[in-house]
Amino acid sequence: MLKDVMLSQQKIGIDVRYLLKEKLLSNKVVNEYYRDIGTLDVATIDDSWVLRTHLDNNRNIISASTTRDKEILRKVSFVFREAKKIAKMDFVV
Repeated sequence: MLKDVMLSQQKIGIDVRYLLKEKLLSNKVVNEYYRDIGTLDVATIDDSWVLRTHLDNNRNIISASTTRDKEILRKVSFVFREAKKIAKMDFVV
């Protein structure tokens, strides 16, 4: 169960949070940037690369792409900061 994994990670000192997609996208700027980025399944590498994973409706990977576009990197970094601000840590019952 995901909750058990999250609790195990928290016990060893990992900062574990959760956030519903709808909550994140309720932020107008995040929603706009999401459309520009094309996915929320992203990672940044060395503060210079953005890896975007594109999924189908069943969340199967259909493609992935990388970019060094500074504007996309700025938008992804903003989305990450906003997500961290509103993500919850209180999943423990």
